[in-house]
Amino acid sequence: MARVLVTGGSGFVGRSLIEALLGQGHQVWCVSRSRPIVDSLSESLEWIQSDLGNGRAYADAIARADCIFHLASLLTARRRSEYVSVNVEGTRALFDTCYRAGQHIRRFVYMSSIAAMGPTDDGCLLTESTPCRPRTQYGASKLAAEHIVRENASEFPAVILRPSFIYGPGDVRGAVFLRELLGTRWSPSRLTIRTISFCHVSDVVRACLRALESESPGGQMYLVAEPKSYEWSDVDEILERALSELAASCESSEAELARHLLERVRAVTSEKANEIDGEHWGCDTRRAARELGFEAQRSLDEAAGEVIESYLRNGLLMTSENAGAGTEA
Repeated sequence: MARVLVTGGSGFVGRSLIEALLGQGHQVWCVSRSRPIVDSLSESLEWIQSDLGNGRAYADAIARADCIFHLASLLTARRRSEYVSVNVEGTRALFDTCYRAGQHIRRFVYMSSIAAMGPTDDGCLLTESTPCRPRTQYGASKLAAEHIVRENASEFPAVILRPSFIYGPGDVRGAVFLRELLGTRWSPSRLTIRTISFCHVSDVVRACLRALESESPGGQMYLVAEPKSYEWSDVDEILERALSELAASCESSEAELARHLLERVRAVTSEKANEIDGEHWGCDTRRAARELGFEAQRSLDEAAGEVIESYLRNGLLMTSENAGAGTEA
């Protein structure tokens, strides 16, 4: 049994990771700015409500833990200083606390993002050796945090994971992405992404657990994604198939909304988008397979129906355009 501290456990990936750790019998401490998640409470989980800058609040947990998963991150902000404060300085504060109380940490897993790299423009897959040119302030802050992790990897053996676009039931961002993709204002000329890799949240968690068990030396980094890279025509086909099945199988209100969204998918012409020179976010995952023993088990084709159904069930795909769908006149 490992004694594990998780930062950002109230987030989308964090909730799934904590569930998996508890399921394996590990002792878990969670440091989060949010209040405890009621349905995640157990005798093996202690929730510490604090930001990372307040190391005294979680120093005792660091002193008892032997592994750390650092997931806490600010995804959206108005100013660069906010990204720096949380993503960069928060990481630095965590290590400061580790030096004071956690010299026995045997594995430090940092959840970064392919946003730290930026896309390629030539159609080549991203690899661990691709030069990093982040396009966003978020990506730049994640890259800066990676540098801090590597600087401390000799003392705290670290594995850096760069997942691709993460999706799954319970993910609000994925629903927003899908809603915008199918919205009336969407047009191929405004779509900058040409190809993209996906990773189901369950596979991200599996990669985390593989990193925990790995004997990989400190400072190593791995891309985490499905082996397949998708073009928008592929995504359209998957969405159309999933929505067709949901329209035929869901309850009345959800089925009507699924039919409405299916019409939108058929109206979107991805062929035009594929003619545009854009950003390529496809990932080469062979290194993670070779060194971590990680291979994604859930494909977008397999999981799309389940995930979209969860979005429909929770009302996450409602827009002003389809607000009337699924309601009686």
